[in-house]
Amino acid sequence: MNILNEIEDQFNPIVFALNFKIDALISTLDKEQLEKYQNTINEKKEEVKSKLSEHLTPDQISSILIQLK
Repeated sequence: MNILNEIEDQFNPIVFALNFKIDALISTLDKEQLEKYQNTINEKKEEVKSKLSEHLTPDQISSILIQLK
């Protein structure tokens, strides 16, 4: 297995756990807070995608981003 696949395999469980925590947090927010939070999340996703695109294939990035939805 190459190093990029190993990184993706290690990163995916972290993304899953964060997604679970994010869902719990979202359930406590009002509409205005949720909108602000969603904008911040979208900005961070783009930042992560940009940084990862230098080191991962588009398929690997897509796999990670799908788990963030």
